[in-house]
Amino acid sequence: MAQLQQCEMFFDQPVGASLDGLYVIYNLRGERIVRLLDEHFAAGNHFVTWTGTNANGQKVASGIYFARFTTQDMVLTQRLVMIK
Repeated sequence: MAQLQQCEMFFDQPVGASLDGLYVIYNLRGERIVRLLDEHFAAGNHFVTWTGTNANGQKVASGIYFARFTTQDMVLTQRLVMIK
């Protein structure tokens, strides 16, 4: 049986607001695994999906990872656990 391993992260932008954001996945050692997004976000609901792969499209090992969303005004970090 195949298992789909992915993580979806959601965020909202208030009406009338917009921002430039960068969404990156790091491993426990602080090494960048993959850059998911680097773009301008308008008002509304947004989501980012990480399929558990690195920048080369290879599946990452089981372990702890960090998703970091960075804008000009804030940094939001979320801990992710990859279990295979």
